[in-house]
Amino acid sequence: MQAKVQVYQFGVVLLEVVPPIWRTIQVPGTYSFWDLHVAIQDSMGWLDYHLHRFRMTRPGTDDVVQIGIPDEDAFEGDEPILPGWDIPIASYFTHRGVTAKYEYDFGDGWEHAVTLEAIRPRQKSLRYPRGLAGERACPPEDCGGVGGYADLLAVMRDPTREEYVSTLRWLGGSPFAPERFNAKTVKFDHPGKRWDLAFGKTERTHMASKIRRPKTRREAATAKPRSRPQSRPERTLSSVVSAQTYSVWLEMLRSLVPDGRTHRLSIVVAGMLRHAVDVAVAEFGEDAPERSAAASLIRAADEDDPEQVADQIGDLAERLFRDAKVAGRRASARGDEYSILDRSIQEFASWYAMPWG
Repeated sequence: MQAKVQVYQFGVVLLEVVPPIWRTIQVPGTYSFWDLHVAIQDSMGWLDYHLHRFRMTRPGTDDVVQIGIPDEDAFEGDEPILPGWDIPIASYFTHRGVTAKYEYDFGDGWEHAVTLEAIRPRQKSLRYPRGLAGERACPPEDCGGVGGYADLLAVMRDPTREEYVSTLRWLGGSPFAPERFNAKTVKFDHPGKRWDLAFGKTERTHMASKIRRPKTRREAATAKPRSRPQSRPERTLSSVVSAQTYSVWLEMLRSLVPDGRTHRLSIVVAGMLRHAVDVAVAEFGEDAPERSAAASLIRAADEDDPEQVADQIGDLAERLFRDAKVAGRRASARGDEYSILDRSIQEFASWYAMPWG
């Protein structure tokens, strides 16, 4: 009963970005972690296009738990993800100073520190959640994480750079204003409406046993009117395969590229791309959204010219390596330079000419 008359005040800081991007918000004490997720998304300015999770210590123990959207297809031995809609924030944020790490978009890997700053009496004259303060604009969706965001800012500061025009076009034609933020203009969605958008109108009780994969806000927008403008179509393999699969691929590249025999790795990457094609065909068929990663993969599978394939999905392969934080260009033992990315595209294009095709 006490939570009904309390308000939880949180500080949210986007990690590894300088100068800091931060927000101060207040939410009802009755909120679940799903509800808090929605409030963080709206206050920061994210568009809720990707998966998320909280990581924090269970009160009274040293156990670190994950809270978010459970994955029915998780690998054996993976840490379980507790369903955020079933867990009240009050059961973990028990006192001032408790901090959780909130990760959004497992490809770009945006990490936030979410700290309980205060527990206050609820004021009847105010509506919650509400934004109190903050600084600097949220990075654009799908810009490549902290490193990609830094590159984007550098390009926008110098109109003479070769990438300036294409980057401006990617941003929708308007320059990005990194300093622009006004807490008074933040609008908060009702968590229940966001739930319906992601999962459909279904009961929340024991959803972990019923949900395979929620619709992202991007996917749901194809069937429902959008309440806010979209950025460019998502160009990442994580929009096609599951976040867990993409995470495994990134870990493979991180493990294999630094010291591995990477001249053979191109077959592995081509296999990843071919698997993504199979997933795209099974999920979308001919109805894949235009210019989406799924549509490009499906078209690329019909090409046998590596240049045509590169035009369709070269950016997806590059993004895969960028997300893994490894270089796609290497040198052989004899000192000859070669590109794992180029070879992967060639292997992909000739896939069905191989013995297993």
